[in-house]
Amino acid sequence: MKKQKCLEEIFVVGILIILCIYVFLTAGGFKGTSSLFPRIVSALTAILCFLQLGASVRSLRSLQNTQEEPVGSGRSFLLASASLVVYAALIFLLGYYTATLLYLCASIYLFGYRKKLVIVLVSAGMIGFIYGLFHLLMYVNMPKGLLF
Repeated sequence: MKKQKCLEEIFVVGILIILCIYVFLTAGGFKGTSSLFPRIVSALTAILCFLQLGASVRSLRSLQNTQEEPVGSGRSFLLASASLVVYAALIFLLGYYTATLLYLCASIYLFGYRKKLVIVLVSAGMIGFIYGLFHLLMYVNMPKGLLF
């Protein structure tokens, strides 16, 4: 299972590196200084991808002589899929911020973290960050629910 995850990571990182190269080259055709930001972002992302690629390759090499453990049930995947459907319905009913707060708390708890105060603080911090970024800086109103 771990070997498979390492191989998947290497594949995804490879695709991201190709995408970064494409964005970097495409941004060169932009007029004036508008190419600067996409080129910087794609270059920094490519650097991070290369670092992740190195870490993934080292992990794969360290796992070459180990036994594979059996694959677990798909319970986590099914819970995550079902929770996304519930989350979409909650956005419609409760609004974006309330639904996202509940979704983050539930997701963190379902995937194994049990310190409730930390879960609430991290989720509230994310909501505060999203609110500040979208509502205060970019003046984008998030969906309001039927009940609020």
